[in-house]
Amino acid sequence: MIKSFIKSIQFFLLFISLYTHAQNSNSNSHSLTIQIPEVALLNIYNSSNNSITLNSNSVSEAGKPLIINDFDDSIWLNYSSIIGSQTKPSRSISLQITDGSVPEGLQLTVKIKNDAGKGAGKMGVPTISTQIVKNIPVKIIEQIGSSYTGVGPHNGHNLHYTLTQTNIPESYALLNYDQSQSIAITYTLSDN
Repeated sequence: MIKSFIKSIQFFLLFISLYTHAQNSNSNSHSLTIQIPEVALLNIYNSSNNSITLNSNSVSEAGKPLIINDFDDSIWLNYSSIIGSQTKPSRSISLQITDGSVPEGLQLTVKIKNDAGKGAGKMGVPTISTQIVKNIPVKIIEQIGSSYTGVGPHNGHNLHYTLTQTNIPESYALLNYDQSQSIAITYTLSDN
């Protein structure tokens, strides 16, 4: 009887082990989280140095005018951007004078070139090719998506500054050498 009882227990244990083994599946899963960070970086590069000097010709003969028509195209805007298609669908870049001002009788303009094509993604587009630089924000590039321009001069958007006399008739009378000064121009990458 004990032998039969032991055999019954062995059979029962064998049956349970086969049953539990049959309940195990041949696949399983786990979760994996993928995170893409928000990126909004802007940098200014100059192909020569960090400052620009715009000036005029010198007058060498009495009766001749001072001609103010100088330009500089050494500034490049580089950016890296990862947007959120629903929360922040695009970005733009604006500029403004944040310290000092353009002397009376003069006008400072900036011409924004298209991206140089050395990066990838949805590059920004110049709003209007030439803008007057003011003490209030002026949008110069818009529709920036997830993109990068490349780093340094000759990457991104080239800026062409021009200093001229204004078109108003009394602009020459407003010129004053005591107004010669340095101004600070700030660029801002913003969410739309």
